Amino acid sequence: MTAAVRATASDNATVINPPSAAFTALLDQAVDEFNLAPDTWIDIKRLPASITNMKTLIDHIRKIGEEIKNPTEQTRTSGRLRLYKLTVCCIHGLKATLGAVTPATQTISAYIDECLSYSRNHIPVGLSERGKKLWVATFEDGNARTRNVMSLLVHFMHSDLVDQSPAAAAPPAPAAAQPAAAAGSSAPPSPQVTPTKTPSP
Repeated sequence: MTAAVRATASDNATVINPPSAAFTALLDQAVDEFNLAPDTWIDIKRLPASITNMKTLIDHIRKIGEEIKNPTEQTRTSGRLRLYKLTVCCIHGLKATLGAVTPATQTISAYIDECLSYSRNHIPVGLSERGKKLWVATFEDGNARTRNVMSLLVHFMHSDLVDQSPAAAAPPAPAAAQPAAAAGSSAPPSPQVTPTKTPSP
């Protein structure tokens, strides 16, 4: 292979032609698969499919916290430690922001940015020097991975409100009454169906 590549590299006579459709397709596939920029959604992608709300997220982060007490090499290399640190910082950042800035008139995206800005400018009291460095690095302006984790928390916060809204809690509307059979009709009347309310899980 080395000899063939060397010959190609030094070929000053042969005119190169456009690539085949098959080669172009493979090249496009490789560009899509191997990103030059880091995957800023990697922390969210590492979450199991069972993480669907704030409670299941907290349960998962709690398990990672227990694992960190006796970390293995896999703990350090799997990304779970980074996920733990990002999520814990964002939990504290969201809590602090909610205590100072009530989400009322802002869009969801704007409030996510508000959470990041507030956290960046308000380092929690009592952190060690190492903790302060972690906080500052986490909420550094433009940190896309932190924004995506904060977006996860705000997503769960918003979803919880939607799930508990009056519209979501309202029982289904009863079925429309069936018209009475026409006079002289030989067809039997349609039976009435009484809707049953499924108990909430």
